[in-house]
Amino acid sequence: MHGVPRFPFLWGTPEHAAAMRIALNLRYALIPHLYSLAHASNRNLAPLATPASWFFTGAGPLKSTYLYGGTLLPTDVSVVRRKSVDENTTTVWLPEGTGWYPFNSSVMEAGGQQITRTQVALADYVFYVKQGSLLALQGGTALIQHTGEIGGELSLHIYGGADATFTLYEDDGESTDYATARATIFSWTESSKTLVWTVDKGVTGGLNEFTLLKASLVENGSPPQSKGGYKLGVAGSVSF
Repeated sequence: MHGVPRFPFLWGTPEHAAAMRIALNLRYALIPHLYSLAHASNRNLAPLATPASWFFTGAGPLKSTYLYGGTLLPTDVSVVRRKSVDENTTTVWLPEGTGWYPFNSSVMEAGGQQITRTQVALADYVFYVKQGSLLALQGGTALIQHTGEIGGELSLHIYGGADATFTLYEDDGESTDYATARATIFSWTESSKTLVWTVDKGVTGGLNEFTLLKASLVENGSPPQSKGGYKLGVAGSVSF
């Protein structure tokens, strides 16, 4: 690799290029969530990434488990040599006291156990979302190519099983108006299966606003349910 530009599209095989494209598309889809977590970190003076013991009590296994924003649990993927063949594998300890959903799955794993996955595909990304969480993603059918295209439809994934809250922060992305960003507070009530949102009028800059909401409920063992077309920028609610 010495002296060779390390652009993703110059490395590996077409299979590697396809995997990198999937990872980059996911990165852009997650920006509304991660950007909001950065806002919350700045306001609350709390780190984005923390050891799991920041939120959960437990012994040794939690020392090697970390969370992002308190709800996302990424795992490391390692290469293991098996019978002269390299195999991608991942092992993670899930904190006890709650359930954990693999991203893009409605099959919840119980906390308090170690999970090992072998033969992880090159294009697979392995992370878990805590039961009772809201995950804000860029919505719509078109894949965005840069942050200037963020906005329009917000896709909010509700990981059921417990009450949940999340605050979406929006600003112009350039000036110090981030200090007065518009905050949309989402609250999920598990007992009534109802999502409610309220708006703290702030500065968005108008260019990258989320104007529509599509909400998707993920429940253990059931196909996801989706409802869309709800207006953002004003208070509202949706029940499942």
